[in-house]
Amino acid sequence: METSKVLYIARSLNSSFLMCLAILIGPSSSIIGQDAISRKPVLSQRMSFPLLPIRVSVSVDGMSGWFVVDTGANITIVDSAKGRHLARLYTKKGVRIEGQDVVCELYSTKRLVMGSLDCSWVGSVAVMDLSPLSRHMAIQVDGIIGMDVLSRYVARINCDEGVLQLFDPEAIPYDSKSALPLERVATGCPAIDVFVPGLGETARFMIDTGCVGGGSVDQPTIDAFAKRGLAEYTGINIMRATADGSPGVVRQLRCKPMNIGQFHLDSPMFITADENTLGIDWIARFNIVLDFPRSRIALSPSRRYGLPDRSDYSGVIIEENSQGHLVVARVVAGSTAARHGVRVGDELDAVNDRRVSELPRWELFRVMSMCDGGGVGLTLYRDKEIIQVLLP
Repeated sequence: METSKVLYIARSLNSSFLMCLAILIGPSSSIIGQDAISRKPVLSQRMSFPLLPIRVSVSVDGMSGWFVVDTGANITIVDSAKGRHLARLYTKKGVRIEGQDVVCELYSTKRLVMGSLDCSWVGSVAVMDLSPLSRHMAIQVDGIIGMDVLSRYVARINCDEGVLQLFDPEAIPYDSKSALPLERVATGCPAIDVFVPGLGETARFMIDTGCVGGGSVDQPTIDAFAKRGLAEYTGINIMRATADGSPGVVRQLRCKPMNIGQFHLDSPMFITADENTLGIDWIARFNIVLDFPRSRIALSPSRRYGLPDRSDYSGVIIEENSQGHLVVARVVAGSTAARHGVRVGDELDAVNDRRVSELPRWELFRVMSMCDGGGVGLTLYRDKEIIQVLLP
């Protein structure tokens, strides 16, 4: 890995694939309509989605902590600092987390309680160091609730109301007309098929509630799109932390329109990765019901549904040097930053009066992406002087 990592403060990092999809659900729908909403859930949890991943309070054999609800993880994970009291089973299992396959040791559990929901049937969990994930998300992550638990329930994520609910499948009548098939990737995590008119076929994307950001595409999908002229790189490189905390550089690309059912997605934005995923910024466009036991998904537009995908608005390309300082490597001609006097070599010290050393990279990108709306204030060092710049 080069000591100089390039990142681009771009509008679309956390909305690179904000899927403009909707499934029209009638008022009599059993899965997402008022009939289902009025039924008593086995778990109801307030959430600050999509500003933060969904977290629930979990107790594992007396240890309590905050666990991220992650449909992209195939198994429940406890942070190694919290799992010292558990008994090792001396059995290893492949774990999928943050787009990476990791082999972890399994530990036995006697009782796992998620909120008020007793999940004592969970006999084992994986244990690994989640501190890099905590730093990346800038929140305390004591563990992850994976698909080994979630797959038993019907999950309702209502972004308008800011609530996650889990239902027993027996309490929700099956209604095949009101939902689409919920597919599964090899790890058992949920996915949805998106039709690409230019290819005449579908591309499968994993729905990942633990993924901070919008969406990503893998290399085979990129190659297939490129052969038909369905995607092009924007020239924007983005720095993104991995599950182990190490930095990596990904590229941004814009694709031709896609469809799901009768709904149209115009010019979606992606970043490159090892798999096709839809992250929390995409999910936040909808109020979603994931019927895991019956492999169905139902979507209805949330208040964020109409927001379009965005490319760059700031025009600032930042280089992280070997000392960990963020400096301006290039200013795009004609961009907002260029018009307001940002120069190559300026060192970025603070954004909206928050020191960049205290901001996780994903939050920095998110704040900078708002520079076309409420304004973003930059504090820069230039020739030992402090420069204040407001990007409107």
